[in-house]
Amino acid sequence: MASLYEQLIAAKGAPSVEAPANSMRIREAPMNLRSAMRQYAGGGNVSSVFEDTETNDLDTMPDYSRAYSALGGADAVNSMRDQFTKMGLDEETIGSVFSKYYTPEQTIQPVQPTGSALQFSSTMEDGSDRQASVMGNAAVQPPPSNVLSGNILAGASWNSINPTLASQITELTGTPTSDYSVGASTSGDTLKQLNDFTESGGSFAPGSTVFLQAGGADFLKGISRENTESNLDQIISTLEGQGVNVVLTGSPNASSYEQVIANDFDPALDPIYGNVAGRHKNVALVDSMGRILQDKSLLADPIHPNAKGWDIYNQSVLDALKSLLKG
Repeated sequence: MASLYEQLIAAKGAPSVEAPANSMRIREAPMNLRSAMRQYAGGGNVSSVFEDTETNDLDTMPDYSRAYSALGGADAVNSMRDQFTKMGLDEETIGSVFSKYYTPEQTIQPVQPTGSALQFSSTMEDGSDRQASVMGNAAVQPPPSNVLSGNILAGASWNSINPTLASQITELTGTPTSDYSVGASTSGDTLKQLNDFTESGGSFAPGSTVFLQAGGADFLKGISRENTESNLDQIISTLEGQGVNVVLTGSPNASSYEQVIANDFDPALDPIYGNVAGRHKNVALVDSMGRILQDKSLLADPIHPNAKGWDIYNQSVLDALKSLLKG
């Protein structure tokens, strides 16, 4: 599939040219966006595309919030828009391409504390409401229960839009894998999701494994490292108390979207992950994210892998699981 840059140039009717050196290149669409759509409730409705150039009033800017889940959140989408605008592309052209990544519109119903299939409902740190069902795929949804077992995906987009991780984990372990991850979520969002579940009577079967990817969105959104470390520690403490293993995907400390694009960051895990893992016996770390982000041939967009990148990332997750199970 053509990159966003190529789509935008084609939509504008301009000849294909090489992207400026400092612009981001999105080589292909994020893999299997249906997974993200299942996890992330619909955002705003773009009924028209216009810009008030005289007043530059932000209230009149197009609403691209329904592309946030697939393209890495509000900051990522806004940065893309700004760069494409500087390239001379109009809002209608930009909007026509972003619309390819929109989540479907849907009405979010309040979650009722019943014995039906468990749902998570939480308020994200940006103030928006998000709701994720107990499974990303209804075909493999477990029977109604408030006890989670087996393999459980949690956290943000490297799990929520990953097209093959769940099936690979299931194949390796012989145990079903469920998906509770939500694109663009912060560690605080995931902690609230977990607390809401346990406070409503939910629990985990001992011996289950949670695959948690969290922290990267915190760094990009300016959340303090101390706050992020505390959130991760609380999540893992709760799971440890219920006999649950955790495979934790850590992130490098990239504090802005532009730093990621320019590779202006250390690819090593931020030290908070080692700090957290050192306090618990049920954690194995995955440290491949930084290296993948710096190899642009492994990316579908500036912050998500392509097929080759997913293969490398998933293998690092499976390797961490194997090391954890060996004890």
